Amino acid sequence: MMRRLAVVLAAAVLLAGCGAGAAPPPGPSSAQSEAAGAPPAADTAAAVLDGFVCYGADTAGCSLKSAQAAAVLVEYLSRADISAETVTDWQGGLDAQQQELLVLNWDGILYNARQICEDPADGSGLLEAAGVTTDFGTIDLSAVPQRLDALDEVLRPSA
Repeated sequence: MMRRLAVVLAAAVLLAGCGAGAAPPPGPSSAQSEAAGAPPAADTAAAVLDGFVCYGADTAGCSLKSAQAAAVLVEYLSRADISAETVTDWQGGLDAQQQELLVLNWDGILYNARQICEDPADGSGLLEAAGVTTDFGTIDLSAVPQRLDALDEVLRPSA
């Protein structure tokens, strides 16, 4: 539990400045989510998504930031899905620079997320270097690959 709290806090610090321009998409009311004992789903999903546009590919530390974003995404998707509507609403709030960052960063995030799912221990060096302390070997990741595919379909422009 403390490890998860540490990861969430680390992600929150990382993402704190990233979502300043994007309004969170509509979702369940805070009262409903708090009554269930969970944070508001839309706010959490928006925070996960904001991590995709906090850095630029080919910048210093981008592989570590990509690993962090992937780890936060995988951990979130192990507990809940992110609806296509939430993603579309979030994308609609991005400015042109953030849209470009999303295009540049998504492939690396998706690759790292899939690596975590395929072999949670394999990428542990990169994850550790990125400050990720989550033990993915103890988390049920069985639903994550399908959720990643669904997210990829929404985020990747059709050719």
